[in-house]
Amino acid sequence: MNGPSADRADGGRRPVNVDGFVHELAAPRQDLHQFIVDTIAGAVSARRAALAVPDDAGAELTVTATRGSPAPPFTGSVIAPGVGVIGRAFATRRPLLASAGGGHGEPGLTFPAGGCLSVPLVARGAALGVVALTGRDGDRPFDEADLSRVRGLAATAALALACERATRARDRLARAVAVDPLTGLLNRGGIDARLREELDRGRRHREPVALVAIDIDRFKAVNDALGHPAGDAVLRGLAAIFRRSVRAFDLCARFGGDEFAVVMPRAAAAAACRIAERIRRRVQHFGPDAVPPAPPGVRVTASFGVAVSRPDTSPSALVESADRALYAAKAKGRNRVQLGAGG
Repeated sequence: MNGPSADRADGGRRPVNVDGFVHELAAPRQDLHQFIVDTIAGAVSARRAALAVPDDAGAELTVTATRGSPAPPFTGSVIAPGVGVIGRAFATRRPLLASAGGGHGEPGLTFPAGGCLSVPLVARGAALGVVALTGRDGDRPFDEADLSRVRGLAATAALALACERATRARDRLARAVAVDPLTGLLNRGGIDARLREELDRGRRHREPVALVAIDIDRFKAVNDALGHPAGDAVLRGLAAIFRRSVRAFDLCARFGGDEFAVVMPRAAAAAACRIAERIRRRVQHFGPDAVPPAPPGVRVTASFGVAVSRPDTSPSALVESADRALYAAKAKGRNRVQLGAGG
């Protein structure tokens, strides 16, 4: 927990009780960062404080939480490593005591009597943030006892920031695994998992879940005539249409190739068919004036199969029902919405 002494420190250290900090490790990002600032500032009676955290590359730090003045304009300020007391503490991984007076390169900061104490938050050798403290009650200067107290809290705060960073990395990986890179929609694996979740939720609340299977009519002809880059542009444009046409909590996915699906929680047959018909009309009018536009000369239509769950419907059964409805729509001439039997 203890790192090198501050540049102006010359005394011993005393342990700090940080049990209260552990309860905030799982807090949302904004709450966690503000908790770090408020807790550390309160421990040494600092009237003003700021937390800056680096980007993933460590190329710059952004102030994410403040206490006291300066107010929100300082939040969001960008600081380069090595610049000012925050940047220097980050670059050197050493606490820094700055004297009263100018801001030592920090935007929006001037240090009152007592100066500034800037402490890096370090976990496993990596600097994950910096807390800067100014404005002691009574204008007393920061001393070694304050440094020891802040260090103890900073060690736990750094662990919280490390957990936060790991969570963000996990979420990015999960998104990359579940999202189709061409369209930005969920892929087959992602939508399968969400469909299971929605069916489970629907059973608990006795609410239906609708699944709409979508197939672009004669899409191979687009690729054959205009090439795959044009086909990819069409798929991206259609994905945008799907997202704009459904409800905020509906889930759009690319099953693969020119096949798509929409999961609609709490949607009975009439509502699901109405939304599917809205998408069908917009796809039919997809052209050069759309946003994003269709490639020149492209006109496409789509066929839709709608299925609605019952309390005992499994994910595979709902997919099969929607597929059968889709095949029926194509058999009846394409460019239409077909409700599955029993929907």
